[in-house]
Amino acid sequence: MANGKSRAAPGRPAPSVTSAAAKRAEVISTVAQATIRRAAAEAPRSRQIEMGPSEAGEECTRRLAYKLMDWPATGRDPDPWPAVQGVAVHAWLADAFRAENERLGRERYLVEQRVEPAGADDVTRLGLAGHTVVPGNLAGSCDLFDRDTGTVIDWKLTSPERLRQYAASGPGPKYRTQAHLYGSGLKNAGEHVATVSVAFLSRAASLSMHVWSEPYSSAVADDALRRLASIRDALVALDVETSPGRWGLFPTAPGSCRHCPWLKPGSRYLAAGCPGHLDDTTVASSVGSLIA
Repeated sequence: MANGKSRAAPGRPAPSVTSAAAKRAEVISTVAQATIRRAAAEAPRSRQIEMGPSEAGEECTRRLAYKLMDWPATGRDPDPWPAVQGVAVHAWLADAFRAENERLGRERYLVEQRVEPAGADDVTRLGLAGHTVVPGNLAGSCDLFDRDTGTVIDWKLTSPERLRQYAASGPGPKYRTQAHLYGSGLKNAGEHVATVSVAFLSRAASLSMHVWSEPYSSAVADDALRRLASIRDALVALDVETSPGRWGLFPTAPGSCRHCPWLKPGSRYLAAGCPGHLDDTTVASSVGSLIA
C-alpha cells in the first residue's frame, strides 16, 4: 500500500461503495415493508368479519355473497399502502375535528361515531323479520357528522385522476349507499339527519377536494337492506356450500375487482376464487328474481 490506497486481493474485485449502500437500503426497505404489511394486516379494518356500511352498497352481487357467507379469501397479498394512507388521513382529520369541538366549546361534530343502520325496528318495518339480513346490525363508524347542519360527511382519499372522475360522474352506488346507511344509523341514534355527503380528497401535493351531497333518504338505505336480505335468501335457496357450482349464478359488476379478497384471475372453480368481471357476453346468468 505504498500509495495509501487499499488493493483488492488478486482475482477479487474491490468492494463497491455504491453496492454496499444499495445492500443496506435493500435490508432497510425489506424490514420496513414487512413491518408495514404486518401492521396493515393486523389493523381492525383488515380483521373485520361482519359486513359494514362501506360494503353494503357493493355493486358486485358475487362479492357480497362471498362476504355474507364468510367464504375463504384467496390469500392474495394486495398492496396495503393506499389503505395505510387512508387510515392515517382519517386519523388526522378525526383529531382536527375533535380539536375544533374543543375550540367551539361544544360538540358540534360527532367524530368516528359508531352507528347501527339495521336495527331490529328496521328489520320489522321492512318486513324482513323472517330473513337473515346480515351478521350483526350492519354497524360501522361514520367519519363525521355536523350537528349544526345535519350533514353526514364521509372522507375518501383518492388519486387526482379518480377525483376528476367522481366530480364528473358522482360517487357511484357503493359510496352513495354507504353515506345513506350512516344517515340511517345516526337517525336511529336520535340525530336529525338532513344531508349526506362524500368528500373526496386528492392524494396530490396540494389540498384539493370534491364534495358530492344530496338530501338524506331512508329509501336508499332500505333498498340496500332489502337487497342484502335477497342475496342471503338466494344463498340459502341455492345451498352453495354443498353445490359450489352455483356461485356462477351470482353476477359480477365492472369496477368491483380492485382489492377484492376473492379475486383469483383465471379461476374456473368459483368456490376457490372469482376470475373477475368478464364482459357482458360471457358473464354467467344471474339468479334473476331471487335477487332484487
